Amino acid sequence: MKLIKFRIQNYKSIRDSGWCYLASDITILAGQNESGKTAVLEALRDFNQTASVSPDSFPVDSNTQPVIEMCFKIDERLWGEFGCEAVDDEAWKHISEHGITIIKYHDGNYALGDEITQLLNKQRGKSESALREVEKIIEGLSRIKNISGIIVPEISEGDLVATRERVTRYVNTIQPSFPNFHFDLLRGRIKALIKVTRPDQLLDSIRGYIPNFIFFSDQGTLPYEIPFQTAKDNPPPPVQDFVEITGLNLDEVINQPDSQRRRSMIHQCSAKIPSSFLDCWRQGNLELRLNQDSGNLVFDMTESGSGSFFKPAQRSKGFQWFLSFYLHLKANQGGKNILLIDEPGLYLHASAQKDVLDVLKDISCESQIIFSTHSPYLMDVQRLDRVRLVSKSDEDRTRIEKINKGATGAAALTPVVTAIGLDLSNSFSIVGKKNVLLEGISDYYFLQAFRHCSETDDISLIPSTGATNIPQLVSLLIGWGLEFLVVLDNDKEGIRVADELKDKLMVQENRIVLISEQEECSIEDLFTHEDFNEFVLDETAANKDPEVKNSKFLKNKDPDKVLLAKKFFEKIDKAREDGEEIELSSPTLNNFQRVFEKIDKEFNQD
Repeated sequence: MKLIKFRIQNYKSIRDSGWCYLASDITILAGQNESGKTAVLEALRDFNQTASVSPDSFPVDSNTQPVIEMCFKIDERLWGEFGCEAVDDEAWKHISEHGITIIKYHDGNYALGDEITQLLNKQRGKSESALREVEKIIEGLSRIKNISGIIVPEISEGDLVATRERVTRYVNTIQPSFPNFHFDLLRGRIKALIKVTRPDQLLDSIRGYIPNFIFFSDQGTLPYEIPFQTAKDNPPPPVQDFVEITGLNLDEVINQPDSQRRRSMIHQCSAKIPSSFLDCWRQGNLELRLNQDSGNLVFDMTESGSGSFFKPAQRSKGFQWFLSFYLHLKANQGGKNILLIDEPGLYLHASAQKDVLDVLKDISCESQIIFSTHSPYLMDVQRLDRVRLVSKSDEDRTRIEKINKGATGAAALTPVVTAIGLDLSNSFSIVGKKNVLLEGISDYYFLQAFRHCSETDDISLIPSTGATNIPQLVSLLIGWGLEFLVVLDNDKEGIRVADELKDKLMVQENRIVLISEQEECSIEDLFTHEDFNEFVLDETAANKDPEVKNSKFLKNKDPDKVLLAKKFFEKIDKAREDGEEIELSSPTLNNFQRVFEKIDKEFNQD
């Protein structure tokens, strides 16, 4: 069974999360601190990890009670294992298309969702109605004299399968005596005599197949040493996970009198950890080794090629967290588990957080993963479909939304915005009502330098980190409910992105502005050859061939485009402050003027 969506009501700060659909592999709950991300994970954990919901999880400002709903997809191959006697085509079609919803109430009781319950009861009603009709018809036939000697079949509601067989034999026996009697109606009613699965029966059958929700927040650190007996009877979570992964048989170790054999058993298990761990931890060549000393298990850390050993606690907090995280995930991956991870990688820097994301991607091939974060480094900009935004409403209530729905606040969107390449410094405001999306920061500086050409005072220029990220930004602004235009180079990549915006995001064509009508034209080509050499390029890097476009020259020479654009903007800005004017040629000014005229036209016609 695979979780499709969930809904949480009256749980801590969550009044009603609404239905939250999961991504295909990893679902990310992104938002600021105290937005309610942890409460969402705790509610999911409580679905099948606790008998009843803790009173601490009840809302403090109302008398309402927690309700947690899960909708699962059921593989048709699994259906036969449930042992359900009958579910009609209508009910099965609903389950196949929409999944099956299971509700958990605060007191630990479960129920099926209303729709499937109604369909099953409807099916049961049809069967009961058919039974009454069959009974009535058989009673009428039994009064006819020429078949009065034929034994009337027993009709039992308690055993519909046997009843159907008896009635079928009876009909086959008497049918030759009534050539003009239409038995089709009766046979249709006989066919409807099926033992219908009750909602409670179906629920009991399914519950054993519900995935386990494994909650991971802080599992503690792996100790340096621990007595064998303690490791067996009362191990801390990291030790328990280590034993699970390596298959270390502590009973055999404890009962092994030969110290050499005991050492060999331990070293064999130790060899199962280092290689796989090093594949995931790329922040240093560290190895984890298992040893023994005076009846204790000893966990040593060593740097590859070094003879020095360290205690796990002597490494960074980030490493200690990653090690426990890695062990816990490996011990719980696969099977029926759904992994719930609260704020992974808090102690890790950016590159190590990307290692965490790689581990999660690997694990997600076997287990669904839901994790919370406010870090942009745990989001893949190519997979923003994984992100669900968690925020607090004005009434201090938690809500969950997709990026492209609603108007979630800027604080919750911050990690997403950062992940897709926006600079959130004061220079790049994203709170304007009229937003112009640009391919890059160099575009921002060039257009900012000519901003006086615009007649629209309240536009916000928003740079991305390349044309490929524009669709993600567009999704973001659609979700924010903000007006926008997209300015693209008239080159192959710009045209491709324009087509993607129109085809996939339904962006109207008039909301896409090409930098020029001329093909293969980038923003640098709006400058004349002479102006670009004099005001943008350094003298030592001048383009001496007037036949080579400015953009092609930059591509061939590969200078720092952003630095050149920034210096040009600062040159223009300083001249204005000093009351001076940079004497650009009319063609250059006209080219930039036309871009802003297109922008003004679209914004001002609304």
